[in-house]
Parts: sequence; C-alpha cells; structure tokens
Amino acid sequence: MSPHLVLIKWFIRFQMITLVSLVVLGAIYALALWISNSLLLQVSDPLVSIVAAVVVYGLFLVPFVWIAARFIYASFSRYVSVEMNKRLQGLAAETLRRMTINPGSTRFAVRKGSSSAGVRRWPHRDTIVVGEQLMKDASDEEIMAILGHELGHIVKRHLTIRGALNALYFFGFLAVSYEAGRSHTSAVLSVAGFLALILSGNPLSWRMEYAADRFSAERLGPNPMVSALEKLKVYYPDCVSLTHPPLSRRIRRIQALPIPSLTVPIPG
Repeated sequence: MSPHLVLIKWFIRFQMITLVSLVVLGAIYALALWISNSLLLQVSDPLVSIVAAVVVYGLFLVPFVWIAARFIYASFSRYVSVEMNKRLQGLAAETLRRMTINPGSTRFAVRKGSSSAGVRRWPHRDTIVVGEQLMKDASDEEIMAILGHELGHIVKRHLTIRGALNALYFFGFLAVSYEAGRSHTSAVLSVAGFLALILSGNPLSWRMEYAADRFSAERLGPNPMVSALEKLKVYYPDCVSLTHPPLSRRIRRIQALPIPSLTVPIPG
C-alpha cells in the first residue's frame, strides 16, 4: 500500500473513532446532567469539548476546504480529451443496451483529474461522472460495471433517499447552530446528537452500495464488478467509511451471489 493510501486509511480510522467517541461522551454527559452527578460532569465536560473541537475543525472543516479547492481547480483546468469522452459515451450506450434499461435524461461525463465515479442529481437530470484517471487505468468491462453500479443507484431511487437524508442533516445542522448559541450545555448535546444522526445513516448508505453492486453484477456479470472494485483499491484504502463499506467486503458479497459469469464481447 502506498504512503498516500496509508495516510488516508489512518485519517478515516481516526475520523470514525473520534465521531463514535464524541457520541458516547455526549451520552455520558447527558446522563450526568440527568442524574445531577457533578463529578461525572467535571470529568466528561472537558473531554467532550476537546473531542467536539477536533471533530468540527479537524475532521470536517479542513477536509471540506481541501475538497472545495480540488473542485475549483478541476473546474478551471483543461477539459479531458475528445477521445476519452467518446469512449465513455460508447461504453454507456453499450451498458444501457446490455442492461435493457432506460434511465431517462441521464448523461455521462468524465471528471478531470479524478480517480472516482459517482452520480449526482440536478433538478432536471442525473449525471454519472467517471474520473479521468479511472478511465485511463480501467478496462472497458470494468468501466461498464462501474456505470452499471451508478445506474443501479438511479433505478433503485437511491438518489431520492440520499436527498431526504441530506435534507434531514441540513435541518439537523440548523438546529445545532441554533442550540449551540444558547449555552455550552446545549452546544455539547446538540453536536453529539447531530453526529449520532449522521452515524445512524451509515447502515442505510452501506445497504444502498451493496444493492447497486448487485444490480450491476446481475445484469453484467459478477467478474467485471469484482475486477472494478479491485482496481479501486489502487486509489482508495480498503476500510470502513461513513458512506461506503470496505471494498473487500463488497467483493466477497458479490462473489457469494448465485450469478453465473457473463462473457459478452463489446462491439467494435
């Protein structure tokens, strides 16, 4: 594993441990208030305050600024080659033909300087984006498996579920912002409660990823999806995150599916 992946893996682990710790400390703090235990309050208050500061500034604010900077850089950088865009459009058309689905006005695009793939929803259409680096390194079958996965999110209405969750998080954030200004106690309890809300959405996010993997594997064969996930290990650590299960766990679940391998040549 490259030093870059090791660093990301340890950051994700630190993030998860810190989030869970803050939720647990927040529960202890709430218990101390409920039973009016001054000793427990004196012990838990500084701990939860320190962890909360680490979470807010170190695990959310700094990564947000870094992601925003990368997005701005990619937006103003040069466009990807015409050949790469043409290849993606051809693979998308073949993927839709094999899967016999019609995702409506969904469009497909290559993201400059990225090694990831994803689907985003705008008011009038969905857009499936594949990273430029992934397009360079992955085979046609692997790219089609990834497109099938993202199409699974659209067909199974996962974007609607994500939108509802994001709306819930947004209103939760507004509530936290309001309560945090009232008192120190309100700030501690509201931040811990908000993070508990975020962590509670983790199982649902994992289920949607598993469902999208299965959707692709059932229609395009399990081997391309497994190969694509193996390829992603080059760019991303194989570990738990807030939104995705470990890559190795996803691979094992696909391999356990009762689906025969499909070998369909791609038209030249």
